[in-house]
Amino acid sequence: MSEIQSGMRYNLHLLILLICSIVLPGCNDDIFITPEPVIDDMELDGNGGKAKFEIRKKDLHGIDIECPYFGDYYSNVQFYGKDGEELRGQIDVYEVSKVSFTTPFCAVDFLVEGNEVTVVALDNALSHNVGLTVWLNYGVTVSSFQIIITPGLPLKVDNMGYGIEPMKVSTDKQAGVRTTMSNNSSVTQHLNIVPFENAEATVKYESSDNWETGATGYVPVLYYSNGEWLWPYEPNANIEIGAQTQYTPYGIDLNQVVSVDVPPFSKVTVDVNVVYATCLTSFSCDVIMPNSGDYNIIWGTCQIRQPIDYEITAVCEEL
Repeated sequence: MSEIQSGMRYNLHLLILLICSIVLPGCNDDIFITPEPVIDDMELDGNGGKAKFEIRKKDLHGIDIECPYFGDYYSNVQFYGKDGEELRGQIDVYEVSKVSFTTPFCAVDFLVEGNEVTVVALDNALSHNVGLTVWLNYGVTVSSFQIIITPGLPLKVDNMGYGIEPMKVSTDKQAGVRTTMSNNSSVTQHLNIVPFENAEATVKYESSDNWETGATGYVPVLYYSNGEWLWPYEPNANIEIGAQTQYTPYGIDLNQVVSVDVPPFSKVTVDVNVVYATCLTSFSCDVIMPNSGDYNIIWGTCQIRQPIDYEITAVCEEL
């Protein structure tokens, strides 16, 4: 090979290397998309906690939010436009101003302004953390990050209603207080008895689904009068779904005082039996998330037990 041919080949190699150094980086940028912003996992207070992060709308094909605790059946994702209208069908990410994720216990809003997103954990009505996974689909790649939402306020109960007819009613007796008084004087004395002392009225609401357990509210409870269970005048019990609650019923004075005579130079022993009435009936109510206002209607059974009467037995002995 001549020196001229060798020099030409050497120059050709240099030219190829120069072309590769210029062209290939350009091709690389065309083939692989610009890396999406890295979004760190975050933890938010479930009573309105906020955080911000950046996205890249270019090449963003879709957004998905998952909550393994609730699954798809109890989860809902809605997209809203700049005028507050709900977006359906094929959604243009440039038209989205808000994404709302809701479950019966949890509500999270993603507020979009340009490439900046503010996430607001409106509610977590559970007593433990809830984890969300957010997926950003850029076509060729998918980015994801985790949001942990700590417990906030519990669900609120409202609009309590009961079945037209009780499912089951019954009465029973329970031993109450025993009181003794001795009278060593020559005049009759009086022993005051509170028959309903230590008597409790209780109510328990059990939902057909376990997830409403823990919801609280101030509600009206049916009360017993003259053989019937009647609708109360106004709310009278602070209740929690799934828990037995003690309350003060209508239609009876639990502080009523009865006087028993104790003759001179005698001892009187008084025994009280309390008569209870029990009602098992159906109920329905709203359970509402305290901040977002989202609600669901639930159904279940309610058991009410209240004192309705008493029996007093007095035994007198000479001293």
